[in-house]
Amino acid sequence: MKHDLEKIGIPYRTDAAWRTSTPTGRHTHITELVRSGASLPEVKELGSHSDIKMTMKYTHIGLDDQARAISNLPMPKACP
Repeated sequence: MKHDLEKIGIPYRTDAAWRTSTPTGRHTHITELVRSGASLPEVKELGSHSDIKMTMKYTHIGLDDQARAISNLPMPKACP
């Protein structure tokens, strides 16, 4: 992860202030990427997973997330 962060210009930090002020953990990181709109293949790569099944194990989507996804769908056109 250190290499990936530095590659995109985000310094890698391990100090206590960083850990307490930033959501930590792989589960949170992967879930927040999905919530932000990243595709599963993108999240898989960002999580350095070799298999999409591993990405899915780290993703925790609840009913609120599902409702938001449905509400973002375009409204169907009325039939003539």
